[in-house]
Amino acid sequence: MIITKDKFIKFLDYSSFKWDTFTLPFEGYQFFNIDELSQDKIDITLIDENNNTYSSYIRYTDKSRENSPTRLLKWNKDFTSYLKEHIPQWETIKKGEKSENFQLIFKPSDEPNVFYITISSKFSLVEDVNKRYFIFTTGKKENDVDFETYPWERSRFDKVREGDFFVYKKSSSLSENKKLYFFGMGQVGPIEGDDYVVTQIFNPVKFDNIIHQEDLNDYQWKWKDRGENWSNFFNHYGMDIIPFEDFKYICEQGISNQTDDNFEKQNNDLIKSHKKFYFPNSNKKPKEKFSKLKVRTSDDKVWSDNIKIIYDFKCCVTDISTKGLNHSSHISPHSSDEENRLNPKNGLLLSMLIHKCFDEGIISIDDNYRILLSDSIKDKNLLDYLKKYENNKINLPIRKDFYPDRKLLKIHREKFGFE
Repeated sequence: MIITKDKFIKFLDYSSFKWDTFTLPFEGYQFFNIDELSQDKIDITLIDENNNTYSSYIRYTDKSRENSPTRLLKWNKDFTSYLKEHIPQWETIKKGEKSENFQLIFKPSDEPNVFYITISSKFSLVEDVNKRYFIFTTGKKENDVDFETYPWERSRFDKVREGDFFVYKKSSSLSENKKLYFFGMGQVGPIEGDDYVVTQIFNPVKFDNIIHQEDLNDYQWKWKDRGENWSNFFNHYGMDIIPFEDFKYICEQGISNQTDDNFEKQNNDLIKSHKKFYFPNSNKKPKEKFSKLKVRTSDDKVWSDNIKIIYDFKCCVTDISTKGLNHSSHISPHSSDEENRLNPKNGLLLSMLIHKCFDEGIISIDDNYRILLSDSIKDKNLLDYLKKYENNKINLPIRKDFYPDRKLLKIHREKFGFE
């Protein structure tokens, strides 16, 4: 339990999920405006992140029983369902135990006895022997919407059950640079259909660190020996059952921000941005409406990761491949071109110096994708460095669909006087 002036954090225990309640300690009385001498029931309202409201109350309980608490916070089944949906691992909590991994956070509103609530589920990769673990290859089938729904045919793969867990894989045949990668995980929700089935995805997590095939070259799979390459390692249908150890390893590599206090919000923002980027014209509306506020960090993160994959992690001018030195760069500025902010054809992967030179109009790119140098360069050392790239063709994406937009390159040239 953590209590501050504007926050009450309760570590959830078994009774929170089983009996729709938890003990309210004396230290929390002031936060909830409880008169210690009063035994009156206090009605309160809880508001979640989607502005759904839940009726709850705080009640006095008889102290005569040994170890009996003096106050309980009690809610209805609808709020318990909310908790279970957001914390699927609740069943791993044993009776009488609390878990710091699962926290219910209360913040006061401007109204008396009304509180905003969020859940912080510190990501816990603990094996559940009653669950199975899978790799789902995405992008192959109708009704395959990342972090929302996933389809398959039972006649071709009939091992998945509601409640099982999986990691998302983009295959080399469908990826932007023709190399496979893992980008998220989730839990199998209700499965609908007979042979052709579709499941809802519960508790999705978007990896903030995408796992590329090169990152796994030295990994020794528990599942089976990979051999010298990735050929025939995965099921061609796109679904594989794997040991928990392999599932855990991929998730641990992919989720670097799991201990952050605002992990839940960061993850939700990344998922929204991922859907916005990859499914802009999807007929299936997301369950959550996008905020009218621009969340640049998550949008940029998804766009930036995609540009890095498209250019195979190499600066398209210098061939530098050190990840920390390359930036995903907009051709038409992010700040002024809202229409093309998430357009992959508005992106280049550039090393830090080349990125700055492009943004300042020191270099540009012609319609044949060759490097142009500005006539205004005064710095001899800079000119000597850039001269070796002048008239060189940039390294274009493997897939022509992602070649830089010539119209946007022309606008850049016109802006800085190359034309």
